[in-house]
Amino acid sequence: MPLSIQIKLLRALSSYTIMRIGGLEPIPIDVRVISASKKDLKKVIEEHLFREDLFYRINVIQVNIPPLRERIEDVRLIFNSYIKKFSTKNNIAFKQVGKDYFKYLESYHWPGNVRQLINITERALIFSENGMLDVASLPSEIKESYIKSKLKKDFNRIFNDPLPEGKTLLQIAEEVIIERVLEEEDFNFSKTAARLGMSRPTLYKKINQSGRLSCKKDLQKG
Repeated sequence: MPLSIQIKLLRALSSYTIMRIGGLEPIPIDVRVISASKKDLKKVIEEHLFREDLFYRINVIQVNIPPLRERIEDVRLIFNSYIKKFSTKNNIAFKQVGKDYFKYLESYHWPGNVRQLINITERALIFSENGMLDVASLPSEIKESYIKSKLKKDFNRIFNDPLPEGKTLLQIAEEVIIERVLEEEDFNFSKTAARLGMSRPTLYKKINQSGRLSCKKDLQKG
C-alpha cells in the first residue's frame, strides 16, 4: 500500500470518519479491520515502506499462521477439502488416491505454501484416470522429495547397522538409491536406468549383484 494511502487509512481508523471525494462533511463509520501480510512488517517499517503509527493502530490482536511446511498434518485436510470442490467444478467424479499418495505430499516442503497444494490438487484430479489419483501423476519435485526422505532414513540405518560381509559402504548406498528409484518409477527399468544415468543392462547387472530380494523379485517379473 502506498504511503499516501496509508495515511488516509490511519486517519479513518483514528477518527472513525471518512470524507467523500468532493464532500464537505465527514461521514461517521463503524468498522472492524482484518488485515494480513506475508511480510515482516517491522522490517518493512525499518525500510520506511510502512508507517509505524498505522502498524500499532491495526496490530491489536495478532495471529501468526505458520507456513504449510510447519503444519504438515494439515496437508491431508486441505487436500480432501479442495478435491471435493474441484470434483464439482471440473465435473470429474473423484474416487480415491493411490497407495502412499499422502506420504509423498507430506514429505514435500511446499515453498508455494497452501496455494501450491491447491494448484497441485486440481491438477492431479484433471490428469487422473477415472478419478483415481496415483503418485505417477505427481510433479517431479514432489516425487524427488519423497525419495530423498526415504533415502535419509535408509542412510541413517546404514550408518547405525554393521555392514554386510564383503560389501563397502559405497556399495550399500548405491543399492539403496537403485531400490528407491525403482520404487519411484514403479519398477520401470528403462526410466530407472535413465534417471540413474546408466544403461539398462548395467542396471540389471547391479540388481543381480546386490542380492536385494525386493529388486530381484520384480526383476524376474520384468
